[in-house]
Amino acid sequence: KINLKSKILLIVAVTQILFLNSPNYAVVNTIVNISKNIKGVNSSFINAILRKIVNNINELKNLKIEFNNLPKWFRDEVSDWNKTTKSEFLNCLKQKPTLHIVFKNKIDVKKFKDLGLSTSEKSMFLKKSNQINKIPYYRDGIWWVQDFSAMLPIHLLGNIKQLKVIDMCAAPGGKTLQLLSNNANVDVYEKNKKKITDLKKN
Repeated sequence: KINLKSKILLIVAVTQILFLNSPNYAVVNTIVNISKNIKGVNSSFINAILRKIVNNINELKNLKIEFNNLPKWFRDEVSDWNKTTKSEFLNCLKQKPTLHIVFKNKIDVKKFKDLGLSTSEKSMFLKKSNQINKIPYYRDGIWWVQDFSAMLPIHLLGNIKQLKVIDMCAAPGGKTLQLLSNNANVDVYEKNKKKITDLKKN
């Protein structure tokens, strides 16, 4: 049994080591140093646990995730799921998210077929999740990164040409750009000053 502060530190460290591929020594060193300054946390214990994890990293990465490993509240919420749905959900959890981009104008499928799989006449999932500035046509500004789920609502509205639309909490601007590219009349609102800067930049 460990206290909450220790548990949080270990979760932060394990996430970096197992999933973010941060340098192991740097993570261990940083977390142990932080733990020394937190009352009620045993830094030697944190150090020992993290070193054990680093020494067994390959074994840990190959652990099979079972549905019963998921939080009880979640399992209760989806108690009507069948075995196939549960299996598909677990497989999805282990996959790296695919990058999705939306174009200003309708795309020429032949021209962009090497990039990925189209999800509409103006959007697609990319085959490779490269650095954003390495994706073709980045400098041309003809597309922006926008999650499929964020793109879908406006896409489903159909023809919105000349319709008056209010975009609330607009940053970082994906939906704003999407609305403008569909020729809607858009009033854009964002109250967070830092986010306004990002919105203008985008």
